[in-house]
Amino acid sequence: MEHFGDKCKEDISHISSFILLLFRQLTALTQLTTLHLRNTQRNLNNIPPQLDMLTQLADVDLSQNELTRVPEAFYRLASLKRLNLSSNCITELASVIGMLLLLLLFCFLGGEKENVGYLLFS
Repeated sequence: MEHFGDKCKEDISHISSFILLLFRQLTALTQLTTLHLRNTQRNLNNIPPQLDMLTQLADVDLSQNELTRVPEAFYRLASLKRLNLSSNCITELASVIGMLLLLLLFCFLGGEKENVGYLLFS
C-alpha cells in the first residue's frame, strides 16, 4: 500500500510539472479571449509577466488565489472587460490606477488639460 502512495505522489508531481509547462506556454495563445484560473494557487511568482501579449484577452478570473497586488500585465490589456480578483490577498494597487483615473477624467472633460488641473488643484 505504501508503494501506491509513493506512485500517487510521483503522478501528482508529474501533473504539476506539466501544468506549469503549459502555463509558461500560455502567452503563445495570442487569440485567447477567456482565462479562468480560479482557486489554482496563483501568486505573483507563478503568473507569467508577459500576459499582456494576449491582446485579445477580455475575461480573466483569478479569484480565490494568493495575489497581493494586481499583476502589472493586466494594466496593459486594452481588450480586458472583466477581471475577477475577489478572495485574494490584495493589499496594494499600482500607481497605474491613479494614472488611469486621470486619463478617464481627461477624457470625461473633453480632453482639456486646463479643466483637469482645475478640478485636481482647486
